[in-house]
Amino acid sequence: VSVRKCKKCDTLIGAKDKHYTLIDSIKAERRESDRAAKKELARIKAAATKNETKQQNASSTDETGFTEKKLSRFEEMQQLLFADETEFTEKILSRYGNATAQLIDDNLVQIVGGTEEEQATCVKWVKEKHPEYQII
Repeated sequence: VSVRKCKKCDTLIGAKDKHYTLIDSIKAERRESDRAAKKELARIKAAATKNETKQQNASSTDETGFTEKKLSRFEEMQQLLFADETEFTEKILSRYGNATAQLIDDNLVQIVGGTEEEQATCVKWVKEKHPEYQII
């Protein structure tokens, strides 16, 4: 029977001593905690990677607070909504606030809705971009 000292508690250990089972259980606990720590680290890394991909996939937010993706979904819904009324959507030249510049005939534009200031802005825009149109 070999006898040696325990490095932790400085007691003499024999081959058939119960102290070995204590050391083995301590080692087992350490292995178990190491495994748990590795799993936790892997989970944290996976969450960080997932978060990074979410941030990469998220579009930049504009001043209105809509992201580009939400805006594109909104545009898709708008296209579906006006799919049967394409003629109507093509006739709208400009919108500013609640004012809308609509093309009535080939070269006649009507400003509808909004305040006087918004209407004036629409008129100014139409005159700059489409000087050939008459505004009523």
